[in-house]
Amino acid sequence: AQYRKEKRSTGGNELATDPTFPFAFTGPTIPFSADQDIYALFTELALPATDRLEVQVALRYEDYGGDTGSTLDPKIAARWQAHDDWVLRASWGTSFRGPSIAQKFGRG
Repeated sequence: AQYRKEKRSTGGNELATDPTFPFAFTGPTIPFSADQDIYALFTELALPATDRLEVQVALRYEDYGGDTGSTLDPKIAARWQAHDDWVLRASWGTSFRGPSIAQKFGRG
């Protein structure tokens, strides 16, 4: 299980937020503060099918809350000892990368 709290806060001073200040090259800075809580559960199993074949299965669930919602991502992998000197491995899975706080709340 996993819990993450992400926070972001930006702010400026009077000169940075004053658009008429002649030395504010990057434009005004708008004060901003936001956070988000992310919950996740995951599991992984290694299953020996034979002496030379091992299969792995995994599952990850993440909940970003709000409009982002949740995701469920599987993975399957196999390892086959084809010969004493040769091993073949393969895997397939999906993943999800949630939005950053700036993307989610629209502030830079």
